[in-house]
Amino acid sequence: MSDEAIDRLLRSLAGVCQQARADQVEAERVRKDLSADDDEHAVSHLRVDPQRALINQRTLLAENIADEQERIAQRLIAWWVDVAICTTASVASGRPLTVARAVAAHPSLCMEAEDLAFLPPIEDRQLAALSVELDEALSAGQRLSFTPRSTTPCCPRVPGRPRCSPGEISNGFA
Repeated sequence: MSDEAIDRLLRSLAGVCQQARADQVEAERVRKDLSADDDEHAVSHLRVDPQRALINQRTLLAENIADEQERIAQRLIAWWVDVAICTTASVASGRPLTVARAVAAHPSLCMEAEDLAFLPPIEDRQLAALSVELDEALSAGQRLSFTPRSTTPCCPRVPGRPRCSPGEISNGFA
């Protein structure tokens, strides 16, 4: 990727992350407002109250949306951080950042075996270091929070989730 393409990608990711965070804050505000309405209509005894049921269902929906907005923001921020770290490593090593590496943490793409072939190889030393770090974190009682990718050679197709094609990976942002 060219320096200009990397700069555009990082700026775009920064803007998207800001919007995702704003969406998350707004979803949390709506959840709190609906929760307050739900508490206001609470009754201590059983009674048939369709309006309360509607308020309660809206509150539950708002809670789900707020949780999902938080997950979306986390995924996008993780991608932004991944690209920023890879850019720094690229500058330090003198090796160019590839489009395949830039999209590796894209939260909406599922890279299949042929897509993964475009990524740089991982050295045994790096895997050993990662293993030690994970072992130390788990031994210290830290909780890891990540979702492992499928170990099957082909990710299941999810409606609405685009698949990265080799043409997109090799040509991409450049």
